[in-house]
Amino acid sequence: MGGEDETVRVDEIAINDRKLEEKATELSGEDLIIDAQETIGKPFQRIDRSVRAILIRIHSDAGLVRIYGRSIRFVATGPGRGVGFAIAVIRPEEECIVHGHPSMRFFHQRRSGPITKDQEGWDELFSGSNLLHALFKEKEVQDVVDHSSHRLG
Repeated sequence: MGGEDETVRVDEIAINDRKLEEKATELSGEDLIIDAQETIGKPFQRIDRSVRAILIRIHSDAGLVRIYGRSIRFVATGPGRGVGFAIAVIRPEEECIVHGHPSMRFFHQRRSGPITKDQEGWDELFSGSNLLHALFKEKEVQDVVDHSSHRLG
């Protein structure tokens, strides 16, 4: 592991989400909440900028979580890397790319106040590829409407 100040082993608290959130909050200085599901990384996957820290399973498929900005930090995973878990903080000005297939859980900033019905799914809909998909879908629908109105008119 590189960058020991912002990447720490958390083997003793890995099964306690509340303690993981407390540790990630302490390390990052932000109020963080952990995703419920573990994610398997994909080669050259760019981690969304909303992710502020990552819980990384060291004994997962071979991979590498690389965080770069002012310096480069990384956590290598795989059967020969030992067992346990690490939390790696991602600062807002840093980028994170996954190589291989490490198992991870992401930490995001805790939202203030309750999520309203209008906000549900909004972030997911308008993030990354979902935004492009939504725009293309809207264009397809508009093309169908335009084509239909020409036939009717």
